[in-house]
Amino acid sequence: MASLNRYERALHAYLGRHGIPYCPVKETKRAIWDDEPLKNFDLVAYPAGDRQLLIDVKGRRTTAKRPYLENWVTQDDLESLDRWQSLFGPGAAGLFVFAYELSSGVREAFIDRQSFAERRYGYLGIGVDDYRRHARRRSPRWRTLSLPRALFRECARPLSCWLTVDPAEPRRGDAVLADDSVQVSFKGTV
Repeated sequence: MASLNRYERALHAYLGRHGIPYCPVKETKRAIWDDEPLKNFDLVAYPAGDRQLLIDVKGRRTTAKRPYLENWVTQDDLESLDRWQSLFGPGAAGLFVFAYELSSGVREAFIDRQSFAERRYGYLGIGVDDYRRHARRRSPRWRTLSLPRALFRECARPLSCWLTVDPAEPRRGDAVLADDSVQVSFKGTV
């Protein structure tokens, strides 16, 4: 795991702690599909039965000065995860997992959180289909996309929802954050 970043290592620990089998994907070389390079996702998780979650981990930080939850991805991230989902077929769901390193102000607001390597993390997941449907251009120069605050709050689910229910239909009624009194804003498009 030496080549993994801290967000990926934290997620591996979270999955292991909850007994979720997973397989990391080697990211050193891109796959080729239809003569085009395809960015690899980070891991495949097998939460129940024949389901497969194709997870692309997006590490972000929150601080007291920046309490909003960034949700940007690159165009390449989105296109590649969407294609992988198609390649794996109906039992697979592409999932962006936003692993937030939490400052003290938002730490307890997350339903799915853990301490790992002396840092605190909170996890939200959003399916590639929802992300694609609602994404807005953030930066043409950097080819990045993001979701507006309200749509991210509506579509993102605690990671545990994805690990316990059908990935095609996460429970929309589940709260994204445990405590609505904590002031957390979701940064949308620039």
